[in-house]
Amino acid sequence: MKVLLKSLIFVSASFFAQEHQYDYTLFTNSLMKDNFFYGNVKFSGNSSIKNQNSKLLVDKNEFHSPGNSLLLDYKNAKKGKWEALIEYEEVRGKDFFNKANFLSFWIKSKKSESNVLPTIKLQKTDGTFSKSINIKLTKKNQWENILIDISSLDVSVKDDPKLIKAIVFSQPEKSDADNKIWLDDIAFIDSKEKKTISETPNISSAKGYMNMLT
Repeated sequence: MKVLLKSLIFVSASFFAQEHQYDYTLFTNSLMKDNFFYGNVKFSGNSSIKNQNSKLLVDKNEFHSPGNSLLLDYKNAKKGKWEALIEYEEVRGKDFFNKANFLSFWIKSKKSESNVLPTIKLQKTDGTFSKSINIKLTKKNQWENILIDISSLDVSVKDDPKLIKAIVFSQPEKSDADNKIWLDDIAFIDSKEKKTISETPNISSAKGYMNMLT
């Protein structure tokens, strides 16, 4: 009897120890049709970014995976700046995460010039920020996957993505142009082969290109 009880305890402990691990996902779809509750914007000077009550806009007509995407419709100005923060939403029952080896997201942009595209950095839960890097695109007006090695931003979050509070998209320096970009399927993943969000269905007809940033 004691042997059986010990076996049951061991099996139970092993079961609970093997918790399912999720990708640390910041966006797949917005439940709100007009704006994204966890997307905050701010701007100053002659720069601007379209918003609704300081929240990022949602576009139901453009997306990489079914549903909607985030729209950043902005104007860069040398005498100004803008920022858009996409924050992590805590989901009950999702407590264990894969390593954040890469930041992966899909982007569609009206313009592909690097001096027009925003920079990216991470905001951590302690209020500090990672290094800032530039986005590089090979196409315009087509969905393209951006894959960023986490060491290019902040290697300290690699083993614990819960240290990440938000991704920050910012106006590049000395830029004076307007642009529209759409963002979808934003997640920190452990393998560069895993470029789509497992919780959302794939689109067999979607056309996209992968761009690896290191």
